[in-house]
Order: sequence, then structure tokens, then C-alpha cells
Amino acid sequence: MPAAPKNTSWSARFRAKNRPIDPDALPIISDREKHLARETSPQEYLESMGYRVRVEGRHLSVRIKLDEYFRSTRMPEGHWVTCDNYQNGVGDNIALVQHLEPALGFVDAVHRLTGGDFILASGASFKPKPKALPQPPALPVQRFEYRSNGRAYLRDQRGISEPTLDHAEESGFLAYGLDGVLFVGRDDYSKPKNITRRAINHNGEGSKKDLRGSSKFYPQVLPGSLLEVWIVEGGVDALALHDICRRAGQDVPTAIVSGGSNVLSFIDNPSVAAILKGAVRLCVSCEREKDDVTEGKTLAAHLKQLERIHELRGDHLARLIPAGQFKDLAAENFAQGVGIKITRSSRAAAATATRD
Repeated sequence: MPAAPKNTSWSARFRAKNRPIDPDALPIISDREKHLARETSPQEYLESMGYRVRVEGRHLSVRIKLDEYFRSTRMPEGHWVTCDNYQNGVGDNIALVQHLEPALGFVDAVHRLTGGDFILASGASFKPKPKALPQPPALPVQRFEYRSNGRAYLRDQRGISEPTLDHAEESGFLAYGLDGVLFVGRDDYSKPKNITRRAINHNGEGSKKDLRGSSKFYPQVLPGSLLEVWIVEGGVDALALHDICRRAGQDVPTAIVSGGSNVLSFIDNPSVAAILKGAVRLCVSCEREKDDVTEGKTLAAHLKQLERIHELRGDHLARLIPAGQFKDLAAENFAQGVGIKITRSSRAAAATATRD
């Protein structure tokens, strides 16, 4: 006799979902285990997940090859906290495990840190599968129409000159995609590791995003003189800086795109650190924000970048360049390029002053 069909009605599923939980199926955990999980170094766990961990005092630099994905710090109270390579807070060790293995619940994450496999009261055991390691982003096929549309956008709507665009393409800094321009950060073998897309058909929310797998440990670098180096927030700012200097008859500097005022990981990249150490003039470009509160937060973040650079170099040569009458370098360059008569801004004046 055939088996009766399963009852798949909504009411049956609701009753099954809300059926009382068998206490024998609940995992066992104690307060002591929770404290132990938070205060144990996450190094062994992270290495079991395939990461390379470098001990830096009370910090752990969590990497895959040269890419830093996380940074863990032992707090004075004894517990560990972690942030990702974008400086976003992940949380304590338990939150870190749940971040890397989203399928695990709180109790399972605790046992993952304190005992590897976690054991249920029923006696069953389970070992979670390691999360696949992040894959770097891939450049799309460079089609003629992508390049044509992207160059038209940068030239006509952002005021970037043809010589600057040619240089950016030749250096591998600039590429193109469907309805977007791409700013490409590369490793020492010229492989793309960090790709930021700027939409060419709209502004505002969602117009800029990092492609999946991008690591800000690899900033976009627009080559120029190594004697003068600027750190800017966005790819268009780097292009604009070159145009401002070209227009003034000055050598173009090397422009490093941090990706944001809160980003610090690029400073730890050995190749970038060598550029920063070798610069005779070093500027961190600030932008004018929408309100005083945001301005204060951004300035504090830039000061952290400056502090890290000072530590790297062992001097205080690097300086912040405040925004002048324009929001950012891109806006300043556009105003100059379309022929608006302006007074030299504090940013441009500062650029000249650093050369004296």
C-alpha cells in the first residue's frame, strides 16, 4: 500500500515549526566556556580556516598571502575584538566565527572556539565546513563600446583630459565595464585585486561600489613622480589631481586611492609603504562634507591615516590638505577645466607650497 502523502499545508508547516524543542537536542554550554571563547586567541581557529596569521604585539594581522582580510586585537580587559579590511567592526571571537561561518548559531560558535567540534546533549557531533576563501575580483572583457562610453563620461561630465585618460589606461589604473568606469588596484604581479566601479549613468546612492572580492589592501595607484605623493579618496580625484597639475605646468604626482577616510589597510601593503617612505612631499587630501558632524568624523579618520603614516615614516612630513571652495579635487578640476574663472583654492595653493 503506498505511503500517504505528506501534509504540506501551511497549517501543518506552522505546527511543525512551533513544536516544543526536545531539551535533549539542545547543546551544552556554560558561562565559563563563553568567557573562554572570548578570551582565547583566535589565531588557531583562523589558521584552521586557511588564513595566515601574523602576530603584531597585541594585534593579529589575518591574511591570505599578502591580502589582509581581518585585524584582531586583544583588549585590556582580556577579550579579543576583530575588524575587517574596511575597518568595519566584526565583534568578539564568537561574532568572528559567525561572520566566517554564518550557518553556526551562538552556541555552536562557542564550541568551535573552545573545542573544535561541538557536541549536543544527545551525543551527536558535527564539524562545520570551512568557508570558501574569498576570490579576487575579475575584470570584464574590455569592449570598444565600454571604453568609448566610459571615456566620454570622464571627459565630458567630469572634465578629465585625454592625456590623463591615456596615461591611466596605459598604467592599468583605469578600465571599463557596462555602464561604468573601473578603477583597478593591482598586486606586484599586476593582477587585479581591488576594483571600484563608478556608474556613468547616475549619481548619488549606489553610484560607486567595490566589486565582490576586492581588498583595499591593494589601493589603486595612478603613477607619477615618486617625489610627491598624494592620498585621495576616489579614482576620479586621482585623475583630477593629474589634470590640475598638468594645467599648472607641474609634474604629476603619484596618486594613491585609499577608498575612504576610514581605510588604513593600504598603508600596510609593502609596495605602498615603500612609496610612502620614499616621498619627499606627501599629502592626504580631504573633502568637504555635507555637514559639520560628518566633517568632524571624516577629519578624525584622516588624522588616524596621518598618524599611521607618521609611524611608518618615522617623521611628521605628511600633511593634510583641507578642502577649499570645492567639495573635492574632481569638482575643482571640473571648474578649472570648463573655464570658470576662480580664485586659487587653498588646496591648489597647498600643492604649490609643498614644492617649494
